[in-house]
Formats: sequence, structure tokens, C-alpha cells
Amino acid sequence: MQLVALLAFLLSLTGIAKVTDAVNVNSVASAINAKLSSLLAPKAVPRRFKGLKSAPAQPKIDFLLLLDSSGSVKAKYFEYEKQGAQTLVDYIHNKAPIGYYKSRVGLIEYSVNAHFEFKFNQYNTPTAIKNRIRLVKFDNGMSVNRFNMILRSLTILKLPYTF
Repeated sequence: MQLVALLAFLLSLTGIAKVTDAVNVNSVASAINAKLSSLLAPKAVPRRFKGLKSAPAQPKIDFLLLLDSSGSVKAKYFEYEKQGAQTLVDYIHNKAPIGYYKSRVGLIEYSVNAHFEFKFNQYNTPTAIKNRIRLVKFDNGMSVNRFNMILRSLTILKLPYTF
């Protein structure tokens, strides 16, 4: 499967809670929706034969969800993170269908250490993915530096990174 984009979401409500005091939540949601819509819009695929026009194709995207289970996030807010991740799975599926040869979803949960809860292609239906997200347990680990968490996540995925 061709990787069109890798989109990592940090569903950390601690950051959102700080933002909500100063920023309209609807404007933040609109900005996220606009970014997702641009990534998930069907793209014209060039044809290899003369005379055939380009046709829009559904994007195939790998989505990596990151859930913050550190001590700075309380169990109640971790449940909100999981609900947000489940909503995002439905959103992704409606724009770029999830399946074995289609868009894929993986989930990394982190507190002190980052680890896969499930990898790409481990679950291939939105229902299976959402059911697995419900089973993720809150670690209540030490607070973590999010920049280091992202670096660890990229290392787990074996992706090159430059900063």
C-alpha cells in the first residue's frame, strides 16, 4: 500500500484544556476539520494511457493516534481522549475508508514509555478499532515531555526524523 501521508494526532486534553480558556473551542475544531479535510480529499490520479482522463481516487492514509496516559492527565480526561479518538476513527472512515488495502489506523499510548496498543493492519474495521480503543487502560504514569514522546514514537515506527 502506498503511504500518502502519515498523520500523528496527539489527543492530549491537557493542552486543549489550557487553550479553551483563551480560544473558542469551535474555532479550534474548525481548524482541525479544515486540515483533515484537505488531507482526506480525493486526489486526481494520473492515467498511464493516452486519452484517459485523471480520476479522483480515495486517499490511503496511515493515521497514528497518540494517547497521553501520564499523571498530568486524570483518568476522567483520558476517557475523553479515548472518546475523541473513537470519533476521529469515524471521521477518517467517512473520508478515507479504513480497511486492509485502504487507510489504516495505529495507536500509541504513552506516559513514561511510549508503546503500541495496536499497529497498522492489526484491526481493519472502524468497529474493531473503536472497540480496541475502549480497552486501553489509563497508566497514571509520571508526567512526560511531549517532544521526547514524539521522538520515541518515531523511533518505534522506525521513521527518519529531522528537527
